[in-house]
Amino acid sequence: MHSVMTESSVRKAALYVGLAALVVGMGMAFEYGRAMSMLHAISLGLLAIAVSLAFIGAELYRKQGRTIAAMIATAAGIAFSAGEYGTHFGYTVGTRVAETQQTGVTNAAYKARQDQTASEGKNLEMWRQQLAELQTANAWVATVRADGLRAQIDTADEAIRQEERRGGCGPRCLKLKQEKATIEDKIAKAEAFADLSKRIEATQRILDKKVDVAQETKFHSSKIVNQTAGFAQIATWSDTPSDSALSWTQLILGAIIAAITTYLAPFCLSLAFSGLKGGKPESTQLYGGVAGGGLAATQSGQPGFQVIDMTDPTTRHSLAAIRAMIEQRHQAVA
Repeated sequence: MHSVMTESSVRKAALYVGLAALVVGMGMAFEYGRAMSMLHAISLGLLAIAVSLAFIGAELYRKQGRTIAAMIATAAGIAFSAGEYGTHFGYTVGTRVAETQQTGVTNAAYKARQDQTASEGKNLEMWRQQLAELQTANAWVATVRADGLRAQIDTADEAIRQEERRGGCGPRCLKLKQEKATIEDKIAKAEAFADLSKRIEATQRILDKKVDVAQETKFHSSKIVNQTAGFAQIATWSDTPSDSALSWTQLILGAIIAAITTYLAPFCLSLAFSGLKGGKPESTQLYGGVAGGGLAATQSGQPGFQVIDMTDPTTRHSLAAIRAMIEQRHQAVA
């Protein structure tokens, strides 16, 4: 059974992947440059194309034997790729840090809302417990009002004054004063009951609003934040890595991702175009054939003739030997 994966299919696949990666790389560079100006965005987007062209051109120049041109193109590709790497690093780290910061703000707001809701819930529970204890000890407290009891205070005061005018504050007067104290105690308890009821009612309204807000504030689980935390935990071997460890992990991951996105397109496109053969300038090609010890100029493709590559050192050496042999024959004939 023969494999359908041929060199041609591999190069075609590399071409498609390389072009897609190139478009994505241009987009990342463009978005990074747009933070400065539109001109920067366009220039950095074109830089992504220049990187791949430089490495492909260097390969073609090497196959043509143009070593200096290949070296210049390679150096340009390295320099351009360093610039593109900077844009991808800035875009990647900027995106990851922004996501981390936004997640932190969102979850801080979520925690604050949850804490506020929990605090109001505790207050509500405490006041309900106090109200229940007050009702348990004084079953009548829910059936009276403090204003109604205050009217009894006025009546008790008048009775005490009358008793004092009759002959001083005797046993009956003391009893009236005790009854007044009992009424005052009932007033205090009735006021406490009313106050607790109002607090409970107001707190319940506040709590209901905060619960609604808390339900709208969702906890945000970020894949980027979780990835950074996971790698930091592995690197530090700690369940709670420090802020410094998280920061360095963020930078290292950003550097790795930026390297992949920068060099994916040049690698795939270089692989796709690696089978191209560089064309030779006409001045370096001689069409001819060897017949009877001499050279007969003709066009390429004629039967019995071949293309001679003048850039090949072996070919040049052979032609020099043939030319010397021809000169010797001419001298012998003369």
